[in-house]
Amino acid sequence: MKKVLKIVLAFMLVAILIAGGYVVWFLGWLRTVESDCRPQVLTSQQAEAHFQSAMGIFEADGMGEHHSFEALEQALPLLKKAAHHGHRGAMNELAGLYITSGVVNMLSFDGYSPVVAGEIGMMWSILANHLGDEISEHNQAAYVYLMDPSKPFPDEVSKLGWPFNMIDTGSLERARRQAYAWRQCWVGMNP
Repeated sequence: MKKVLKIVLAFMLVAILIAGGYVVWFLGWLRTVESDCRPQVLTSQQAEAHFQSAMGIFEADGMGEHHSFEALEQALPLLKKAAHHGHRGAMNELAGLYITSGVVNMLSFDGYSPVVAGEIGMMWSILANHLGDEISEHNQAAYVYLMDPSKPFPDEVSKLGWPFNMIDTGSLERARRQAYAWRQCWVGMNP
């Protein structure tokens, strides 16, 4: 009887940890940074065409800044392909989609937990800034740290703005390291 009770309690504990996202959060610490640039098989013009096709799908969807699941299902692969080929517009669009879903709405997105979706969105945002996007004045204090992984985060991060108030520092650390690792992948490209 005690053995059965222990098994039931262990099962309940695991279920609670999974439901609470703690297992997913812990496994996030095990993710590594991809230091190698992905193979570039698209030209700048092809990356632009992928981006424009994705934006056309969203436009045809007719839902403004919100998108149907069907439109997302069609457009996300195009945006990802364009972003992985250095298209900053695609990077910014992905950043917005992942951050809005994971951070603002606290919803899973594209098969990722809200925490990981926010991290991916921040990685695309930071990477676009490495490639030349302008950092808005109200984000300057945060991006001083987000652009340079050699700078340790300060003890009082809450004064640095929304990224540090809404995303855990572990996720921000992984996002900035990945963006930093990929910052040289598209040197000389300006799509």
